[in-house]
Amino acid sequence: MDELLACLEPVLQSLPWREAFERVLQAARDHVMFDHVVVYAPEAHGEEVIFARALGRARSAGAEVDWGADVAQRVLGGEALALKNELPPLTVPREKSPLVMGLRVGPSNPPLAALVLVRFGGPVFSPEDQARGRYLAWLLQLLLERENNRRRISSLERLERQMRLQEDFVSTISHELRTPLGFIKGYTTSLLREDTEWDDATRREFLQIIDEEVDRLADLLEKMLESARLQSDTLAMNFHWMRLDVLIRDVTVREMTHCRDLEVHLDVEPAPPIRGDSVRLSQVFENLFSNVRKYAPGSPVEIRTWHDDRWLYVRFSDQGPGIPPEHQPFVFERFYRAPGQGSIKGTGLGLFICREIVLAHGGQMKLESAPGSGTAFIIQLPLELSQSLREEKNE
Repeated sequence: MDELLACLEPVLQSLPWREAFERVLQAARDHVMFDHVVVYAPEAHGEEVIFARALGRARSAGAEVDWGADVAQRVLGGEALALKNELPPLTVPREKSPLVMGLRVGPSNPPLAALVLVRFGGPVFSPEDQARGRYLAWLLQLLLERENNRRRISSLERLERQMRLQEDFVSTISHELRTPLGFIKGYTTSLLREDTEWDDATRREFLQIIDEEVDRLADLLEKMLESARLQSDTLAMNFHWMRLDVLIRDVTVREMTHCRDLEVHLDVEPAPPIRGDSVRLSQVFENLFSNVRKYAPGSPVEIRTWHDDRWLYVRFSDQGPGIPPEHQPFVFERFYRAPGQGSIKGTGLGLFICREIVLAHGGQMKLESAPGSGTAFIIQLPLELSQSLREEKNE
């Protein structure tokens, strides 16, 4: 009974299935001897190793020893128990002819997996060993089923969140479209009225409002199209050698020209060239500046860069109100907007587009934020000092 409980205890804990199974095997080795353990999962064309450990004799042996693939195929083919259980002659090295026991994991056909225990040099797997092996297979079944359920729940949660985001998106887009269309329709109707005369200043004001709302509509539609192209991997990228430090300075100058009260502190060091699309990367920083104007108006911005042998890093930070922890995992998702921002115009596409552009460059984009302490976005882009670059420099 103590043996059974010792093996069961890791299964009852909230551990990743591989870590839990490691502990199960450590407890089981006091009661059943094995040297290698392998778990094979069924595939469309053969089998896939999802767990493998060398725990005893021949621990240092690798590909040159038998890991029980033929026995696993028999189990995945329908056998509940498959054995290679004859001791080889003494003249044959034990690593060349191990004893192997394969057990079905789960009642289905094909099973969840095949558990293979390999023993070098005997003794043969006894009926008691086979019973203990079935118990290990049952414990592994519990772990794999729990992992599958966890993945299903996670997938359903993602699907539910995506459906909720899409519903919010439809509501947001409806509002975002109605507002400029309402302005355009209203002011156009006013200008076309035959019973009213408008002076030049009023007509110009009306036309300027119409022009601004058309620009807003165009921006909204462009972001929607770009997000769709990025998600379907059909947005063309024009990669060339470029200096990111120069690009950041150019974007900053443009932003400060358009927004006179914007305060930016640059700590941008010269960096090696990278392969990138300068138009798309400019768009990333333009979107980040736009975020500051929307959610942290009046806050100074600090942009810092540094690099190592493999990566170029950019930290874009503000001193705004920050993002609550419960919303941080979702800020890069398409259409996501944190609650309580109804008065702020937006579609929840800007940060999604930023991250997708960075990912398309082989990089990563992360968030650091705390309520009341501002928000920082860390962009990581790969350095590619390749032979082609050296050749370009030499030309």
